Parts: sequence; C-alpha cells; structure tokens
Amino acid sequence: GSGGRLSGDAGDLAQRIRTSQAAEQEVQALARQAEEAFRRGEWGAALDKYNEVYRKKPAFPNILEHIDRCKTNVALAQQLNRARGLVGTDLAKAEELFETIRQQSPAFPGLDALGRQVAEEKKRKEASDRVAMFNQYYQEGMRAVQERSYDRAKRRLSDALKLADSPAREKEIRDTLAGIEVGLQQSQRVNSLLASAKQALQDKKPDLAIQLLQQVLAADPANNEAKSLLGVLQAAGAGSGQAEYRQLLKKGVRDYFMGRYTDAVSTLNNYLLLSTEQTDLTRFFIGAALVHQHYLSRERTSKTLDEGRQYLRQAREAQGFSLPERFRRLISPKVLQLYDATAG
Repeated sequence: GSGGRLSGDAGDLAQRIRTSQAAEQEVQALARQAEEAFRRGEWGAALDKYNEVYRKKPAFPNILEHIDRCKTNVALAQQLNRARGLVGTDLAKAEELFETIRQQSPAFPGLDALGRQVAEEKKRKEASDRVAMFNQYYQEGMRAVQERSYDRAKRRLSDALKLADSPAREKEIRDTLAGIEVGLQQSQRVNSLLASAKQALQDKKPDLAIQLLQQVLAADPANNEAKSLLGVLQAAGAGSGQAEYRQLLKKGVRDYFMGRYTDAVSTLNNYLLLSTEQTDLTRFFIGAALVHQHYLSRERTSKTLDEGRQYLRQAREAQGFSLPERFRRLISPKVLQLYDATAG
C-alpha cells in the first residue's frame, strides 16, 4: 500500500471497486425510483427506469419480470383509456375491453370507475331505447285507431302499455284500449250485418240487403262500403240495374288507380255480387289491389299476397280474357310480372 511492488495494481483494484460500488448504488437508486413510479401508477416511467437498470446490470434480480409487469400495466392502461373514450360511442366495445382488463387484473387501478361508467351508460341507453320503443308502439297504435284497424291498434297499444313510464301515460293507454274494445264490438256487429247483406244479395234478396245495409249505416254512418252498395241498390231499383252496376265497377277501378286499394277490393267484390258482365276484369283488379296491399302493409304476411295471386290466376286463365292494353300501360310492373307468371 506504500510504494510496494504491487501498489499500482492495488490502486487500480481499489478504483474498480469504488466504480463498481458507485454503479451498484446507481442501479439500486434506479430500481427504487422504478418501484416508486410503479406504485404511483406511472407505469411508463417505471418501465423506462427498469429498462435502464437492465442496460446497466442485466443480472439485476427479477429485472425481466419487473419489465414484463410494467409492459402489462402500460397495455392495460391504454385499454382502459380507450374503453373510457368508447363508452359514449361504442358501449359494446367498451364493455368488452372492461371485461378483458378485469380478467387480467381484477384490481387494476381505475377499473372500478370504468365499471361504474359502463353500467351508468347501459342504464341510460336502455332507458333511451325503452322510450324510443314506447314512442314507436304508441304512435303506431294511435295511427291504427284513426284508421279503425282495431286489432292492430290493440296489439300496438298493449305493447306500449308495458313500456309506459308514468301512471298518467298508463291511464291514457288503458282508457284508449277500453275504447278500442267498444270499437271492436261495434266493428264486429257492423261486419256481421255487412256479411249478412252480401249473403242476401247472393240469395237474390235485394230488399233484405237494403234493410241490412241501412242497419250498418245506422251503427256506422261513415262506412263507405255500405254507402256505396246501398246507393247502387237503390239506384238499380229505380232503373235497369246494369248501368248502376257498371258505375260500381268504374268506382272500384278508379279507387285502384287512386291508390285506395282497400276500397277498391271492397267495391269490386260488391260488383261481383251484383253482376257477371266483367267478372274477369274485376278479378284482375281485385288481385292487383291485394298485391299492392301486401307490399304496403306495415304487418306483411303471405296471406294477402297469396289471395291476390289467386285472383290474378283466375283472370289469366279465364277463357277469352285479355287485359286491355289501356290498362296494362298503367299497371305496375310487379303486378304484371305476377299476372304473366300465372300463364299455363
């Protein structure tokens, strides 16, 4: 130590020891800083510190595990932030990310807050969807009431009642449903009288048919079918009959071209009860009107379309019948396609 033969080597060794001790102290300090950053949730900063430790001392105890732990938390934090941003725009994806994070780290910082955010948004969205669904059912039901489609009105308003958000709205719907029941009963009575009137016409009992139609109008003054049929019968009683019946056919065809398909079907069926002059043409227009009804219906079923095809087939197969060109030019391509498809 004092000028001996190995004093130079001893000095170098001492210097290396001091350098090694300083490096070790620096590594230990970096490791402590990394651990403190990790505990604060500053995983990116912790990762940088641990990477520096690794560069300085690759053999540092458990250094790779520390680095992997930081990388995992950095990725989870990124997913968490992404999920937060998606809650208001893509709730399903946000919930999926929440579940992914929860499965990897159930106690991950911020996860509980994200869970509450997701739950609150789900609750808000469900309430919003419920309101939207209620409005749809309610509006469709009230529209059906105005159209006097009581069966459809009853179904839609019953659906709306299940989603009503206040006692006042529930009472309003229940009162409307009670009125619909009265309307249904009246409608059933009117339909029964109307069916009896048509049966009387088939039985060649026009006087009885007139009496029954008058009862229909007493119960339902706005019944256009009864008005039309009664007017024709009364006019026919004062004249030859066939001229009045042709007016009924013209009205049915006019209803069809005006887009009043329900009225057209009713009027043209009444014409078939009274006359056999233009049976095949009448069946064609009944079929065409039924096809339009099917494609315009809010509650589409195959029944109306099948019935329309049947009428078109009867007209197409009738001997000697050909659809006049003046009508063909005005008929929709869809109806003509179905009509021509019945050939053979």
